[in-house]
Amino acid sequence: MLSQLVALSAKDLLGLTVLGSLITAVGTLVGLALKEHFFARSFELWKSRRILEALFQKYRDPLLLAADELSIRLKEVCDGYGAEYLSSSLLEKIPNRMEVTWASDSYYQRYKLESTVYRLCALFGWFELYRQEVVFLRSSRARHNRRLESAISAIREVIADGQMNASEDWLDWADVTSFPQP
Repeated sequence: MLSQLVALSAKDLLGLTVLGSLITAVGTLVGLALKEHFFARSFELWKSRRILEALFQKYRDPLLLAADELSIRLKEVCDGYGAEYLSSSLLEKIPNRMEVTWASDSYYQRYKLESTVYRLCALFGWFELYRQEVVFLRSSRARHNRRLESAISAIREVIADGQMNASEDWLDWADVTSFPQP
């Protein structure tokens, strides 16, 4: 009787061991699947958001400064204060120094023209640097990144796609008179 009890408990013990092993194996597989798929993906998304936020912080101030400097110059042009420096004839000669301390001086006007071109190029340079770093990240997740990319896209669209003049009578404007009419 004692041997039957020992034999039964060994058989029961073996059944419990197999059951325990199966439960352990299933638990391990579920744990690995969670770790590899759920936790790894959420960790990668978290890392991506952190990198994106760092990039936004890194480029925010230079972009704002470049845009602010260009907007000040464009406001001067739009308000009509000294926009006579926007002439390609200033590129034909290089004055050595300023001769008079007036805005009509050719040295000063060439400086203003070069400065305006520099400000425009600086803004586009910062746009491009930001675009190169953010291109492989999911930048549309953060609200401020969506706003920044929307603003960059709008500026790029206006300048690159030639959609600046949205007026209905744009064919009658003087800035298009030298082009062939469709």
